[in-house]
Amino acid sequence: MPSAAGAGSAIGRRTLKIVEAQPGSAAAHPKAVMSPNRQAEAAGERDSYAVTAFADITDRSMHAALARFTLGLSPAALAHTYLDWATHLLFSPGKRFQLVDKATRKNARLAAYMYQCALKGSGATPCIDPLPQDRRFAGGDWQKWPYNVMYQAFLLNQQWWHNATTGIRGVSKQHNSMMEFVSRQILDMFSPSNFPLTNPEILQHTLRKGGTNLTDGLRNLVEDWSVRSVVRSRLASKHSRSAKMWR
Repeated sequence: MPSAAGAGSAIGRRTLKIVEAQPGSAAAHPKAVMSPNRQAEAAGERDSYAVTAFADITDRSMHAALARFTLGLSPAALAHTYLDWATHLLFSPGKRFQLVDKATRKNARLAAYMYQCALKGSGATPCIDPLPQDRRFAGGDWQKWPYNVMYQAFLLNQQWWHNATTGIRGVSKQHNSMMEFVSRQILDMFSPSNFPLTNPEILQHTLRKGGTNLTDGLRNLVEDWSVRSVVRSRLASKHSRSAKMWR
């Protein structure tokens, strides 16, 4: 008479055979080996180094070109910041009323300053002082008409935009800082100190030099542009040689 242990082992062997014979079991399907044709197809589906390098160079060049016009900030981040600011300003009628009031009072101050300039000349008291770190209008030539009116109007406009981009309820702190920074940078681009015809110091220097400073600046611009073109062509040839090596 067979023992209980022998009967149990026999039942275990039959159960193991049944499990091995089942179609869905792991034993019935051994690990598949990829055929040579399938291996070739898988290798062909992978991107080549040349395509990957070309895509990376194109994206980097595009982002670098955009960064020159967006102050190094992401266009998507700028759009998100602007929408956040504009939407909350749209639903802040009190803030908009305050900005209208500030614009009216600033225009009145500028008009009063222009009236004083007509009466007293360069001895008129400025209606707004630049920040302590702003030395663009510290020269004496900026206190003469019409350059004094130009820089006073610029400072008043800059102050109004600072009020317009700050202190709006609902705008995140990060977007508030970004909006203030971008608006200040854009306004600084149109500062009267950046243009020869509205900068008395540049005009005086141009008269003393007989206009040679402008030609020297143009020559420096052409030289810098030529150097940048040479550097770009060398980098492009270097990347092309690297791509050919990995083809």
